Amino acid sequence: MIEKTMGDECCLELPFLLKNALVVGEDHRFWRHSGVDYFALLRAVIKTGVFKKREGGSTVAMQLVRVITSNYQVSLKRKIVEISLARRITKKYGREKILNKYLHLAYFGWDMHGVINAAAKLEIDFEKLSLIDAAQLIARLKYPQSKMKNSKQDLKILYRTIHITYKLKNNHGDLYS
Repeated sequence: MIEKTMGDECCLELPFLLKNALVVGEDHRFWRHSGVDYFALLRAVIKTGVFKKREGGSTVAMQLVRVITSNYQVSLKRKIVEISLARRITKKYGREKILNKYLHLAYFGWDMHGVINAAAKLEIDFEKLSLIDAAQLIARLKYPQSKMKNSKQDLKILYRTIHITYKLKNNHGDLYS
């Protein structure tokens, strides 16, 4: 299933800004790990086990595996399979393809599967993509858009958008000034 989904079929190449926003928002060590961020996993285990505060530790590659396999159960077995497959696809397909494929398949909210669909629903034009547009899209990966008006969810999206925009400006300000 992974091989078929990761295949060489044509996918629209997405803007650098959008892929960079994904890395900043979802997996800031993306360029330095093997597809698995063991530090983030350890942090998530400690926060969940010790402090009872559920926190994710999945990388973009691990999230891609989860989307492709449609396995969202909370289990150690799923996580081990996810880790193994994430390492393999990172090695075989490379990071750029993982970023692109994940954005094309990810869930951004109600009736928004894939970034092309999400951008259309939010009336965001890739030809004129701004820093805030990219951050608004990526914010919805953590806080998906609700079907109905939901001010609490909208506020989470707004704060996440501000957070991602701030990180992009501070980490790569020379690129976005």
